Amino acid sequence: MAVYSFIPTEGAYGHGIATIDNDKGIQNFEYTELGEYNGKQYIYTSADSDHIPSQPDDISFKKVTKCPTVFIDEWRTKRKAELDSIFDNLSQYKCKDMYLTSSLGFKINADISSQKNLEVLIRIGHPTYKFKDYNNNYQSVTLENLNTMLTECAINSANLYSTRFNYCDVLKASDSMDEIMQLKFDFKMLDFTKATDEVSA
Repeated sequence: MAVYSFIPTEGAYGHGIATIDNDKGIQNFEYTELGEYNGKQYIYTSADSDHIPSQPDDISFKKVTKCPTVFIDEWRTKRKAELDSIFDNLSQYKCKDMYLTSSLGFKINADISSQKNLEVLIRIGHPTYKFKDYNNNYQSVTLENLNTMLTECAINSANLYSTRFNYCDVLKASDSMDEIMQLKFDFKMLDFTKATDEVSA
């Protein structure tokens, strides 16, 4: 993983693919354009070589020891927007991606709409219900089971909030393109059949 610079020439970049010539022969690699700064164009790529010749434009990509701060700040903002978009999706009133595996042994929807439905059933107070799970199978549950599922939904939501805040902290502290570009946003839906799943600190 590295940042490279080169003197921009019309047609020398913009297609997202360049060529690397190393001990494995000439290979194509993908890159992300960072932009132009002080007369040079910068890219970020998974290729890692001190000198990358570009074909067919014969433009020399040179590895830089420190990426200009302007690009680090810009991509920190872009990755933060990506993080917010993922979390906003999970926060929708109805969201199929929001679920959990209950300690009762089956998956349930855990979005806001599903939590409201659980609250209504609990308020009605019937001793038993036929409850439709995440896979649209009916489960026989008690009032106590409903309370368990609602509590698990709350814990799952709290864990997702904690995960988001942790990623925000990582992005804020990151000072290299590698740290920012390689960060993977993984929002884990809890499995309460496993004793290891709990709310993150």
